[in-house]
Amino acid sequence: MNSPSYRDALDLVVETDNAEIIAYCTLWDDPVSKIAILEPVACVREYRRKGIMKSTLLYGMNTECLVMSIMFVYLNCQFMK
Repeated sequence: MNSPSYRDALDLVVETDNAEIIAYCTLWDDPVSKIAILEPVACVREYRRKGIMKSTLLYGMNTECLVMSIMFVYLNCQFMK
């Protein structure tokens, strides 16, 4: 990515034991406004409704955002069937 606010350390990725990526999201932060945005957010269909994406998002919000003193988090996702 070529953006001043992008940091690859904030790409959250979930892999299977076979190194298959099954879920991911990217955390963008603005240290001035103390706002973070979680996007894009995705989980492979057969792994949905198992709590994987919830755990990934909670990790980003409860760990990374706390370290950066983020006050507000926006989640941007589109529901796809």
